[in-house]
Amino acid sequence: MIVKNEEKYLGDCLNSVKDLVDEIIIVDTGSTDNTEEIASEYTNNIYFYEFDDDFSKARNYSFSKATKEYVFWLDADDVMSDEGRKKFKELKNRLDNEIGVVAMKYNCIFDEEGNVVFSLYKERLIRRELKPRWIEPVHEYIDVDADIYKTDITILHKRKRITDERNLKIYRKFLYQGNELSERGTMYYGIELLNNDLIQEAIFYLDKFLKMKTVWDSDCELACLELSACYTKLHEYDKAIKSLLQCFEKCVPRAEVCCEIGNGFIYKKDYDVAVFWFELAVAMKKIKDDFSFVLDMYLDFIPNYQLGICHYFLGDIERAIYYNDEALKIKPNNINAKKNDTLYKKMQERIATGK
Repeated sequence: MIVKNEEKYLGDCLNSVKDLVDEIIIVDTGSTDNTEEIASEYTNNIYFYEFDDDFSKARNYSFSKATKEYVFWLDADDVMSDEGRKKFKELKNRLDNEIGVVAMKYNCIFDEEGNVVFSLYKERLIRRELKPRWIEPVHEYIDVDADIYKTDITILHKRKRITDERNLKIYRKFLYQGNELSERGTMYYGIELLNNDLIQEAIFYLDKFLKMKTVWDSDCELACLELSACYTKLHEYDKAIKSLLQCFEKCVPRAEVCCEIGNGFIYKKDYDVAVFWFELAVAMKKIKDDFSFVLDMYLDFIPNYQLGICHYFLGDIERAIYYNDEALKIKPNNINAKKNDTLYKKMQERIATGK
């Protein structure tokens, strides 16, 4: 683990895995709170590293201190679910030399009701003899030559999502020093620009990434979604839709992309066309790549909720109620869906009574 000022989260994290691992290695990159004291309750393997705006270097340093057969990594604001703990123990009992890398599900963004909004799979457990290396100063990833064994062991991210300038500043410094962004770095720099409302710059780098990318994968789909978000912020809905349609050139369309195209047509008040895209998302909800990101609500709640809105504006109240009811089955406490339920049923009553 690499940590800095994590006194709020570190205890919960280590409690969830302390009996699952054979050693705990903490690399502190400059804490000024009680992080070190908390870490010392779980391990004597605490090291200090002067952070130089490169997360991959810090993570590689932490991996260099590992001595066991496998290396397992977490962030301080992660915890392993109770079910995940059970499955992790079972996995340890059947690991063999043929398994080099183990990927685990990462539920990293939740809504106000605790539903998973964003998830993906990450390489979490790696044979040390494979010499895994972290790449990229920000949004770092593990580079290792081995087949990946996917499990349903789940890691939960506990920190609420916040937007700040940290990553953007690291990218700015990286470029100022004369370095060139990788293809992946170009995409994530564009995303950080968008997160900081630097829309025109974000468009430039996201578009640059999509033009340079030679292998079409989930990164391209993410870039299309983020580029569309840029144009949506500028109220340029035709360009937002066009950005998303690039995904259809080389891959099976995903529910997230279909829903955002539908949203674009809702902005344009083309509800008939929007219905097509949301119905497509509902029909294809089981088609997804389990190794890429998943925006979970786009698989069921969002298309049904939006279909209710579309049919309301198209004057088909029965279908509006049907789809909104489907959305409420998924998120029964959603405030907006409950408000729409009241609105649609009042409209249905007015039509029935002629009032």
